[in-house]
Amino acid sequence: WSGTYRTSQCKKIQLQLIQLYDGSSKEEAFIQTNLQYSEFREKAIQHAFHLCEYEKVIKLCLDGEQQDKNALGLLKKWKTYRYEAYEN
Repeated sequence: WSGTYRTSQCKKIQLQLIQLYDGSSKEEAFIQTNLQYSEFREKAIQHAFHLCEYEKVIKLCLDGEQQDKNALGLLKKWKTYRYEAYEN
């Protein structure tokens, strides 16, 4: 667990550097390649909501539910986002 946490924290720092120096297209690509980390999946979901891409939100949530099926807090979060997307 601690190795995964440290890797996630390093990825968050990398994202901050990309945001500062590279621009939004590289930021989006970096987020998409790191969806295995819940923080990045949540950023992708929020971005898709902002663009009204509800089908993408649903897919991201379903994939997250499958990936995090043993993490009840994350599972609840992905289901909540998915239901919000269904309502739109």
